[in-house]
Amino acid sequence: MPPPNGFYYIALFILWPLVAYKIFKRYSLDRSIILLFLVPYLFLPVPHGGMTPIKLPLFPPLDKEAVPVFVALALIYMNKIKLDYLPKFRWSLVFCLAFLLSPFMTVFANNDPLVFGTRVLPGLKFSEALSIFAGVYIKVYVPFIIGFSLLNTNRAHEEFIKMIFILGLVYSLIMVYEVRMSPQLHRIVYGYFPHDWIQQIRAGGFRPVAFLGHGLLVALYGCLMTISAFILWRNRHEVMKGKGAFVVLYFIAVLILCKTYSAVIYFLAFLALTLFLSIRMRLTVASVVGLIFLFYPAVRSLLPLSEITEFFMDLNPDRAASLQFRFNHEDHLLEKGNERPWFGWGTWGRNRIYDPLTGKDLSVTDGAWILAYGIFGWLGYIGSMGLLAYPVFALKRTLNDKTEKDFSTYTLGLVFILMIYMIDQIPNASLCHLSYLIAGAVLGRAKQLAESRSRPITEGLRPA
Repeated sequence: MPPPNGFYYIALFILWPLVAYKIFKRYSLDRSIILLFLVPYLFLPVPHGGMTPIKLPLFPPLDKEAVPVFVALALIYMNKIKLDYLPKFRWSLVFCLAFLLSPFMTVFANNDPLVFGTRVLPGLKFSEALSIFAGVYIKVYVPFIIGFSLLNTNRAHEEFIKMIFILGLVYSLIMVYEVRMSPQLHRIVYGYFPHDWIQQIRAGGFRPVAFLGHGLLVALYGCLMTISAFILWRNRHEVMKGKGAFVVLYFIAVLILCKTYSAVIYFLAFLALTLFLSIRMRLTVASVVGLIFLFYPAVRSLLPLSEITEFFMDLNPDRAASLQFRFNHEDHLLEKGNERPWFGWGTWGRNRIYDPLTGKDLSVTDGAWILAYGIFGWLGYIGSMGLLAYPVFALKRTLNDKTEKDFSTYTLGLVFILMIYMIDQIPNASLCHLSYLIAGAVLGRAKQLAESRSRPITEGLRPA
């Protein structure tokens, strides 16, 4: 991979902080926070595999994943906006503490070196626990608490859906261009192609890559922006006045052009749940998905994986073979993960499988779930994935006849987007600060609804 060009550094360290400052000064707080995470996710360069622009001791690399969080925190502190750094809402405190403690427990349990032939993987040190903690705190936990503290209203959720849609209009042009001309924009703008070229060739053409690093991630965002367009159109939102139905159809066409079955299936599932199920049933389905996801390493053997492979065999034998290949490798990785189930094997590739004689790496890790379980064990898995799943449970618990009228369709849209992110971590690894920002926003709304439900009916009435 060639080194990045000069604009790579300008965009990260000069252009984006200036744009972020202008955004924060121009727009309302909720819209500003959303754009401070959504715009860099879509347009800043993918982290370069061979080069780290700036690496501070014990801090994560200052790349696309960390710089937006630091910039957002700086603007929040400059404007003296308060954040709730430890959300104390029912079980959320348990998941937060499990997530924050897991790097230390994993390092303490893995101070032994591993030897595979000529390959030696060193034991982990306390300094690595601090480094891992800083990385997950900045990239995962801070977006979660920002969403919980500042994006917990119906208006904020409406803004979230609207911004996903509006930026989707811009991104659709990039996607269509790369489908026709090949995915070259990241190389043209930043000087290097961020992934394997062969993986972006599908059905005699190309999958768009844009500035997200892989065609799967672009297709996933294509699904999210199509869902957002449908929600806005169905609610007769002002941004959809005129030709909203044509915009939805255009987004569906762009989604199909991404040539990714999973993204199309996610959107069809959204349509089915939205059109045929009540609010209560939609939240029940999302909760069941969240429960399976939260305990996926334990319940995976109970799922019909062979039937899933056979289903895709009828659609595309190559894709079915690829899926079966993933399942086979996950079986071996899960078997190794179960040898150290509580705190995992740690970083530096210790969770992977090697030939005992030659030390050759035999692993292929695609799903985020097996990475989290293999590296951090049950404590880290429950902590990181619980931050995604628990907001759905919490929102479902607040639903009753009194609060149902306060359930916005935009909040339900974010719940479904969160459910898509959970499902997508089984075959892929698409988690980012955007997904945890959404999770925090949903949990914050659940807390508000719970407080309104427990408020006495005489509150606000003048005493006799």
